[in-house]
Amino acid sequence: MLDSTFYIGSNYFKMNPTDQPNVSIVIPVYNLEKYLMRCLDSVVNQTLKNIEIICINDGSTDRSLEILTKYAMCDARIRIIDKDNEGQGIARNEGIQIAQGEYIGFVDGDDWVEHDMFEEMYFNAKNENLDIQVCTFNMLDFFGNPTDIKCDYEYYLCKKYPNKNMIFNRDDIFSEIYKLSRYPWNKIYKREFIKKYKIYFSDNRHYEDNIFYFLAMIYARKISIINKKYYNYISNRDGCSTNKKNRPLALIEVNKEIKDRISNASIDTKYIQRFESYNVRRCASYYYRIHKSHRREYFEKMRREFLKIDITRNPFFDLKKRLFCLLVRTVPYSIFKYSNHPVYTLLYLYTRIMKKPKLNVY
Repeated sequence: MLDSTFYIGSNYFKMNPTDQPNVSIVIPVYNLEKYLMRCLDSVVNQTLKNIEIICINDGSTDRSLEILTKYAMCDARIRIIDKDNEGQGIARNEGIQIAQGEYIGFVDGDDWVEHDMFEEMYFNAKNENLDIQVCTFNMLDFFGNPTDIKCDYEYYLCKKYPNKNMIFNRDDIFSEIYKLSRYPWNKIYKREFIKKYKIYFSDNRHYEDNIFYFLAMIYARKISIINKKYYNYISNRDGCSTNKKNRPLALIEVNKEIKDRISNASIDTKYIQRFESYNVRRCASYYYRIHKSHRREYFEKMRREFLKIDITRNPFFDLKKRLFCLLVRTVPYSIFKYSNHPVYTLLYLYTRIMKKPKLNVY
Protein backbone atom coordinates (compact mmCIF):
# COMPACT_ATOMS: atom_id res chain seq x y z
CA MET A 1 0.00 0.00 0.00
CA LEU A 2 2.78 2.45 0.87
CA ASP A 3 4.05 2.53 -2.74
CA SER A 4 0.98 4.56 -3.74
CA THR A 5 1.20 7.09 -0.89
CA PHE A 6 3.21 10.24 -0.26
CA TYR A 7 4.15 12.13 2.87
CA ILE A 8 3.58 15.74 3.83
CA GLY A 9 5.42 17.70 6.52
CA SER A 10 8.94 17.90 7.84
CA ASN A 11 9.09 14.64 9.78
CA TYR A 12 8.69 12.05 7.04
CA PHE A 13 12.30 10.80 7.20
CA LYS A 14 13.47 7.71 9.07
CA MET A 15 14.15 8.72 12.64
CA ASN A 16 17.52 8.22 14.29
CA PRO A 17 17.37 5.26 16.72
CA THR A 18 18.63 7.54 19.52
CA ASP A 19 15.58 9.74 18.95
CA GLN A 20 13.03 6.93 19.10
CA PRO A 21 9.62 8.25 20.15
CA ASN A 22 8.14 6.91 23.34
CA VAL A 23 4.75 6.47 21.65
CA SER A 24 3.56 6.52 18.04
CA ILE A 25 -0.03 7.78 17.89
CA VAL A 26 -1.93 6.63 14.79
CA ILE A 27 -4.94 8.73 13.72
CA PRO A 28 -7.09 7.56 10.77
CA VAL A 29 -8.98 10.44 9.18
CA TYR A 30 -11.89 10.39 6.74
CA ASN A 31 -14.07 13.49 6.25
CA LEU A 32 -13.67 14.77 9.80
CA GLU A 33 -13.24 18.51 9.25
CA LYS A 34 -15.84 19.29 11.94
CA TYR A 35 -14.01 17.37 14.68
CA LEU A 36 -10.38 17.08 13.62
CA MET A 37 -8.95 20.24 15.23
CA ARG A 38 -10.27 19.23 18.64
CA CYS A 39 -8.65 15.81 18.24
CA LEU A 40 -5.30 17.16 17.04
CA ASP A 41 -5.19 19.84 19.76
CA SER A 42 -5.58 17.13 22.41
CA VAL A 43 -2.75 15.08 20.89
CA VAL A 44 -0.15 17.77 20.10
CA ASN A 45 -0.58 19.19 23.62
CA GLN A 46 0.18 15.93 25.39
CA THR A 47 2.42 16.23 28.46
CA LEU A 48 4.48 13.42 26.92
CA LYS A 49 6.45 15.35 24.32
CA ASN A 50 8.54 12.57 22.77
CA ILE A 51 5.81 11.24 20.51
CA GLU A 52 5.22 10.88 16.80
CA ILE A 53 1.77 11.56 15.39
CA ILE A 54 0.91 9.55 12.28
CA CYS A 55 -2.18 10.88 10.52
CA ILE A 56 -3.62 8.80 7.68
CA ASN A 57 -5.87 10.82 5.40
CA ASP A 58 -8.02 8.02 4.01
CA GLY A 59 -9.26 9.73 0.86
CA SER A 60 -11.14 12.57 2.54
CA THR A 61 -13.17 14.80 0.22
CA ASP A 62 -13.62 17.65 2.73
CA ARG A 63 -11.01 19.94 4.33
CA SER A 64 -9.44 17.24 6.49
CA LEU A 65 -6.17 17.07 4.53
CA GLU A 66 -5.88 20.87 4.58
CA ILE A 67 -6.26 20.86 8.37
CA LEU A 68 -3.69 18.09 8.77
CA THR A 69 -1.21 19.94 6.55
CA LYS A 70 -1.50 23.15 8.59
CA TYR A 71 -0.84 21.25 11.83
CA ALA A 72 2.12 19.42 10.26
CA MET A 73 3.67 22.76 9.24
CA CYS A 74 3.63 23.82 12.90
CA ASP A 75 4.63 20.53 14.54
CA ALA A 76 7.47 18.39 13.18
CA ARG A 77 6.21 15.37 15.11
CA ILE A 78 3.27 15.02 12.71
CA ARG A 79 3.59 12.70 9.71
CA ILE A 80 0.83 12.51 7.13
CA ILE A 81 -0.02 9.68 4.78
CA ASP A 82 -2.40 10.74 2.01
CA LYS A 83 -4.06 7.76 0.33
CA ASP A 84 -7.17 6.54 -1.44
CA ASN A 85 -10.12 5.57 0.73
CA GLU A 86 -9.86 1.93 1.82
CA GLY A 87 -11.23 1.98 5.36
CA GLN A 88 -9.96 2.40 8.91
CA GLY A 89 -8.37 -1.04 9.12
CA ILE A 90 -6.01 -0.55 6.20
CA ALA A 91 -5.30 3.02 7.33
CA ARG A 92 -4.27 1.90 10.81
CA ASN A 93 -2.17 -0.95 9.38
CA GLU A 94 -0.21 1.54 7.31
CA GLY A 95 0.34 3.63 10.42
CA ILE A 96 1.66 0.59 12.28
CA GLN A 97 3.96 -0.24 9.37
CA ILE A 98 5.83 3.06 9.55
CA ALA A 99 5.58 3.65 13.33
CA GLN A 100 8.93 4.15 15.11
CA GLY A 101 7.71 4.44 18.70
CA GLU A 102 8.45 2.07 21.54
CA TYR A 103 4.69 1.81 22.03
CA ILE A 104 1.81 2.39 19.61
CA GLY A 105 -1.52 4.02 20.44
CA PHE A 106 -4.60 4.92 18.40
CA VAL A 107 -6.94 7.91 18.42
CA ASP A 108 -9.96 8.29 16.14
CA GLY A 109 -10.09 11.66 14.42
CA ASP A 110 -13.50 12.58 15.83
CA ASP A 111 -12.56 11.78 19.45
CA TRP A 112 -10.14 13.46 21.84
CA VAL A 113 -7.87 12.48 24.73
CA GLU A 114 -6.92 13.98 28.07
CA HIS A 115 -3.63 15.89 28.06
CA ASP A 116 -1.74 13.42 30.28
CA MET A 117 -3.06 10.19 28.75
CA PHE A 118 0.06 9.03 26.94
CA GLU A 119 2.52 10.13 29.64
CA GLU A 120 0.73 8.20 32.36
CA MET A 121 0.16 5.13 30.21
CA TYR A 122 3.64 5.08 28.69
CA PHE A 123 5.61 5.35 31.93
CA ASN A 124 3.54 2.67 33.65
CA ALA A 125 3.92 0.39 30.61
CA LYS A 126 7.66 1.11 30.44
CA ASN A 127 8.24 0.55 34.16
CA GLU A 128 6.35 -2.74 34.17
CA ASN A 129 7.57 -3.87 30.70
CA LEU A 130 3.97 -4.38 29.60
CA ASP A 131 2.73 -5.72 26.29
CA ILE A 132 -0.52 -3.74 26.66
CA GLN A 133 -1.46 -0.82 28.91
CA VAL A 134 -5.20 -0.19 29.21
CA CYS A 135 -7.19 2.79 30.51
CA THR A 136 -10.89 3.51 30.91
CA PHE A 137 -12.91 5.97 28.80
CA ASN A 138 -15.93 8.25 28.60
CA MET A 139 -18.85 7.39 26.32
CA LEU A 140 -20.23 10.66 24.97
CA ASP A 141 -23.10 11.61 22.70
CA PHE A 142 -22.84 13.59 19.46
CA PHE A 143 -22.67 16.89 21.40
CA GLY A 144 -19.96 15.66 23.78
CA ASN A 145 -22.30 15.09 26.73
CA PRO A 146 -21.92 12.00 28.96
CA THR A 147 -24.26 9.11 28.18
CA ASP A 148 -25.69 6.57 30.60
CA ILE A 149 -23.52 3.84 29.05
CA LYS A 150 -20.82 2.72 31.47
CA CYS A 151 -17.26 1.83 30.57
CA ASP A 152 -17.19 -1.96 30.53
CA TYR A 153 -13.45 -2.10 31.32
CA GLU A 154 -14.17 -0.32 34.56
CA TYR A 155 -16.90 -2.81 35.37
CA TYR A 156 -15.08 -6.02 34.40
CA LEU A 157 -11.39 -5.26 35.04
CA CYS A 158 -10.92 -2.36 37.45
CA LYS A 159 -12.82 -4.08 40.26
CA LYS A 160 -10.58 -7.10 39.82
CA TYR A 161 -7.35 -5.13 39.33
CA PRO A 162 -7.78 -1.77 41.11
CA ASN A 163 -4.06 -0.92 41.18
CA LYS A 164 -2.18 0.05 38.01
CA ASN A 165 0.80 -2.03 39.18
CA MET A 166 -1.29 -5.21 39.21
CA ILE A 167 -0.19 -7.24 36.20
CA PHE A 168 -2.38 -9.86 34.54
CA ASN A 169 -2.37 -11.99 31.39
CA ARG A 170 -4.83 -13.75 29.09
CA ASP A 171 -5.39 -16.65 31.47
CA ASP A 172 -6.22 -14.31 34.35
CA ILE A 173 -8.98 -12.61 32.32
CA PHE A 174 -10.04 -15.57 30.19
CA SER A 175 -13.79 -14.98 30.50
CA GLU A 176 -13.51 -11.17 30.45
CA ILE A 177 -11.74 -11.16 27.06
CA TYR A 178 -15.00 -12.21 25.39
CA LYS A 179 -17.11 -9.65 27.25
CA LEU A 180 -15.11 -6.46 26.77
CA SER A 181 -15.65 -3.99 23.93
CA ARG A 182 -13.03 -4.44 21.27
CA TYR A 183 -11.85 -0.86 20.81
CA PRO A 184 -8.13 -0.31 20.12
CA TRP A 185 -7.89 3.29 21.34
CA ASN A 186 -8.04 2.84 25.14
CA LYS A 187 -4.73 0.96 25.05
CA ILE A 188 -1.11 1.34 24.05
CA TYR A 189 0.78 -1.66 22.71
CA LYS A 190 4.48 -2.45 22.71
CA ARG A 191 5.54 -2.14 19.08
CA GLU A 192 7.86 -5.17 19.12
CA PHE A 193 4.96 -7.21 20.56
CA ILE A 194 2.69 -6.14 17.68
CA LYS A 195 5.38 -6.97 15.12
CA LYS A 196 6.38 -10.29 16.69
CA TYR A 197 2.87 -11.74 16.60
CA LYS A 198 1.83 -10.03 13.34
CA ILE A 199 -1.16 -8.34 14.95
CA TYR A 200 -3.15 -6.34 12.41
CA PHE A 201 -6.54 -4.85 11.57
CA SER A 202 -8.89 -6.50 9.11
CA ASP A 203 -9.24 -5.08 5.60
CA ASN A 204 -13.01 -5.24 6.11
CA ARG A 205 -14.61 -1.81 6.48
CA HIS A 206 -16.61 -2.91 9.52
CA TYR A 207 -15.51 -4.71 12.70
CA GLU A 208 -11.96 -4.18 11.46
CA ASP A 209 -10.71 -3.75 15.03
CA ASN A 210 -12.09 -7.07 16.34
CA ILE A 211 -9.22 -9.20 15.02
CA PHE A 212 -6.65 -6.74 16.37
CA TYR A 213 -8.29 -6.87 19.80
CA PHE A 214 -8.50 -10.66 20.03
CA LEU A 215 -4.99 -11.29 18.73
CA ALA A 216 -3.51 -8.70 21.08
CA MET A 217 -5.36 -9.88 24.18
CA ILE A 218 -4.77 -13.58 23.51
CA TYR A 219 -1.04 -13.21 22.77
CA ALA A 220 -0.29 -10.71 25.57
CA ARG A 221 1.68 -11.93 28.58
CA LYS A 222 1.70 -8.71 30.61
CA ILE A 223 -1.29 -6.34 30.78
CA SER A 224 -2.29 -3.64 33.25
CA ILE A 225 -5.21 -1.22 33.53
CA ILE A 226 -5.27 2.34 34.87
CA ASN A 227 -8.70 3.33 36.15
CA LYS A 228 -8.62 6.83 34.68
CA LYS A 229 -10.87 7.97 31.84
CA TYR A 230 -8.24 9.36 29.52
CA TYR A 231 -10.14 8.77 26.28
CA ASN A 232 -13.32 10.57 25.16
CA TYR A 233 -15.32 8.57 22.63
CA ILE A 234 -18.15 10.04 20.55
CA SER A 235 -20.63 7.21 19.97
CA ASN A 236 -22.88 6.82 16.92
CA ARG A 237 -21.78 9.91 15.05
CA ASP A 238 -23.70 10.27 11.77
CA GLY A 239 -21.80 8.54 8.98
CA CYS A 240 -19.25 6.87 11.26
CA SER A 241 -18.23 3.25 10.75
CA THR A 242 -19.73 2.22 14.08
CA ASN A 243 -23.26 2.69 12.74
CA LYS A 244 -24.45 -0.94 12.87
CA LYS A 245 -27.18 -0.44 10.25
CA ASN A 246 -24.50 -0.21 7.58
CA ARG A 247 -22.63 -3.42 8.42
CA PRO A 248 -24.91 -6.44 8.90
CA LEU A 249 -22.84 -9.01 7.00
CA ALA A 250 -19.29 -8.07 7.97
CA LEU A 251 -19.55 -9.67 11.42
CA ILE A 252 -19.44 -13.24 10.10
CA GLU A 253 -16.62 -12.48 7.67
CA VAL A 254 -14.44 -10.88 10.34
CA ASN A 255 -15.17 -13.58 12.93
CA LYS A 256 -14.16 -16.21 10.37
CA GLU A 257 -10.90 -14.32 9.90
CA ILE A 258 -10.33 -14.28 13.65
CA LYS A 259 -11.08 -17.98 14.11
CA ASP A 260 -8.81 -18.96 11.21
CA ARG A 261 -5.96 -16.94 12.72
CA ILE A 262 -6.24 -18.20 16.30
CA SER A 263 -6.83 -21.78 15.10
CA ASN A 264 -3.42 -21.68 13.40
CA ALA A 265 -1.68 -20.23 16.45
CA SER A 266 0.05 -22.20 19.18
CA ILE A 267 -2.48 -21.42 21.89
CA ASP A 268 -4.64 -23.47 24.23
CA THR A 269 -7.70 -25.00 22.52
CA LYS A 270 -9.96 -23.42 25.14
CA TYR A 271 -9.45 -20.01 23.52
CA ILE A 272 -10.67 -21.32 20.17
CA GLN A 273 -13.65 -23.10 21.76
CA ARG A 274 -14.57 -20.04 23.78
CA PHE A 275 -14.41 -17.89 20.64
CA GLU A 276 -16.74 -20.33 18.84
CA SER A 277 -19.23 -19.94 21.67
CA TYR A 278 -18.89 -16.17 21.57
CA ASN A 279 -19.35 -16.21 17.78
CA VAL A 280 -22.60 -18.20 17.94
CA ARG A 281 -24.02 -15.82 20.53
CA ARG A 282 -23.16 -12.73 18.50
CA CYS A 283 -24.40 -14.22 15.23
CA ALA A 284 -27.69 -15.18 16.87
CA SER A 285 -28.31 -11.72 18.30
CA TYR A 286 -27.43 -9.97 15.04
CA TYR A 287 -29.62 -12.18 12.86
CA TYR A 288 -32.75 -10.71 14.42
CA ARG A 289 -31.42 -7.15 14.22
CA ILE A 290 -30.39 -6.88 10.57
CA HIS A 291 -32.71 -5.81 7.78
CA LYS A 292 -34.81 -8.60 6.29
CA SER A 293 -33.31 -8.01 2.85
CA HIS A 294 -29.93 -9.22 4.16
CA ARG A 295 -31.10 -12.14 6.27
CA ARG A 296 -30.88 -14.92 3.71
CA GLU A 297 -27.27 -14.08 2.80
CA TYR A 298 -26.44 -13.68 6.49
CA PHE A 299 -28.07 -17.03 7.27
CA GLU A 300 -26.11 -18.88 4.56
CA LYS A 301 -22.80 -17.46 5.76
CA MET A 302 -23.71 -18.28 9.34
CA ARG A 303 -24.61 -21.85 8.40
CA ARG A 304 -21.27 -22.43 6.64
CA GLU A 305 -19.39 -21.37 9.77
CA PHE A 306 -21.62 -23.28 12.20
CA LEU A 307 -21.11 -26.52 10.25
CA LYS A 308 -17.41 -26.35 11.18
CA ILE A 309 -18.09 -26.34 14.92
CA ASP A 310 -17.97 -29.50 17.04
CA ILE A 311 -20.70 -28.49 19.49
CA THR A 312 -20.67 -31.88 21.27
CA ARG A 313 -17.12 -31.36 22.56
CA ASN A 314 -17.20 -27.65 23.24
CA PRO A 315 -17.65 -27.08 27.00
CA PHE A 316 -18.67 -23.44 26.49
CA PHE A 317 -21.90 -24.21 24.64
CA ASP A 318 -24.97 -24.01 26.85
CA LEU A 319 -28.34 -25.42 25.80
CA LYS A 320 -29.49 -22.21 24.04
CA LYS A 321 -26.36 -22.04 21.90
CA ARG A 322 -26.53 -25.74 21.02
CA LEU A 323 -30.16 -25.46 19.96
CA PHE A 324 -29.60 -22.36 17.89
CA CYS A 325 -26.54 -23.86 16.23
CA LEU A 326 -28.46 -27.06 15.41
CA LEU A 327 -31.36 -25.08 13.97
CA VAL A 328 -29.10 -23.13 11.65
CA ARG A 329 -27.27 -26.28 10.55
CA THR A 330 -30.34 -28.40 9.88
CA VAL A 331 -33.36 -26.21 9.10
CA PRO A 332 -33.66 -24.73 5.59
CA TYR A 333 -33.92 -20.97 5.37
CA SER A 334 -37.44 -21.23 3.89
CA ILE A 335 -38.54 -22.46 7.32
CA PHE A 336 -35.98 -20.76 9.55
CA LYS A 337 -36.99 -17.29 8.31
CA TYR A 338 -40.32 -17.60 10.10
CA SER A 339 -38.67 -18.20 13.45
CA ASN A 340 -38.61 -15.41 15.97
CA HIS A 341 -36.34 -17.08 18.50
CA PRO A 342 -37.95 -15.43 21.55
CA VAL A 343 -35.19 -16.61 23.91
CA TYR A 344 -32.59 -14.46 22.17
CA THR A 345 -35.01 -11.59 21.70
CA LEU A 346 -35.78 -11.51 25.42
CA LEU A 347 -32.11 -11.90 26.33
CA TYR A 348 -31.19 -8.98 24.08
CA LEU A 349 -33.92 -6.77 25.55
CA TYR A 350 -32.90 -7.70 29.08
CA THR A 351 -29.23 -6.84 28.58
CA ARG A 352 -30.05 -3.60 26.76
CA ILE A 353 -32.85 -2.26 28.96
CA MET A 354 -33.13 -3.97 32.34
CA LYS A 355 -29.60 -4.93 33.35
CA LYS A 356 -27.65 -2.45 35.49
CA PRO A 357 -25.20 -0.95 35.01
CA LYS A 358 -25.84 -0.38 31.34
CA LEU A 359 -22.70 -1.40 29.50
CA ASN A 360 -21.50 -0.63 26.02
CA VAL A 361 -22.71 -3.33 23.58
CA TYR A 362 -20.28 -3.53 20.70
